[in-house]
Amino acid sequence: MRNDTDFIAILSYKSIDQGGRKSPARSGYRPTLKFPFSEMQTSGQQTFKDRVFVMPGETIEAAIKIIAVDHFASCLYEGLTFEFREGERVIGTGIITQIVNDKLRNNLEHSPVAVQTAVNHEPIFAKEIKQFKIRKTAGMSVNQLYNELSNGGRIVIYGYCISTIFLTFKLLSPPHLIRGAEKASRYRAKYNLLSFLFGWWGLPWGPIYTLDMLRVNSDKQGGGTDVTDDVLLKLREKYGEGESENIIEEDISIDYFKA
Repeated sequence: MRNDTDFIAILSYKSIDQGGRKSPARSGYRPTLKFPFSEMQTSGQQTFKDRVFVMPGETIEAAIKIIAVDHFASCLYEGLTFEFREGERVIGTGIITQIVNDKLRNNLEHSPVAVQTAVNHEPIFAKEIKQFKIRKTAGMSVNQLYNELSNGGRIVIYGYCISTIFLTFKLLSPPHLIRGAEKASRYRAKYNLLSFLFGWWGLPWGPIYTLDMLRVNSDKQGGGTDVTDDVLLKLREKYGEGESENIIEEDISIDYFKA
């Protein structure tokens, strides 16, 4: 493994039939990486362990070196999943097994949906909050939530910004359950309105961050960032199978970080 490795990951390349590459990838290959909590993407060099080439459909352990280390500082942790892409095409997925570059390590080990970014781009962690609630899941069991997600539902967070006298903050909403046939545009409108009312006037970053949040919240499916995979991981960590049939009267909650 290389000395300048940022993290170690298990990479699963899609087969040709699944829309993956049509040719082998060589060690040193640099696809684009996308983490589930951010619209920001980064080049990530893959150095394969004990292999020179990987064929479509194969799984391999690799050392990863990313370009945007400062942007993802304190945001990554073992068990985090990500996609790697060629342009807009997803050609595989990965899961982090070891953080090597401590600058990237999320020492609080909590879900990235808890991360908020201030004007200096350094993460701010809500240390006193150890759980988040998935909106619109009250009265459901965890199994019912699994079923919703398997039938086209998504867990989505939205961005917005708030300005104080001296600072402007980029913030993330609680996660929302968006059912398969539901229109998500009303959630986007709510958080865009927050930015318009409370974020844009802060100088110099208010107008810039407001436009940035509008961009993050805009796409054909109603906007926001899809964190379904990350939430599913946390659900299984917390509830497993034993409690999954029990009805939960309040919104289903998941730990931000491990105790």
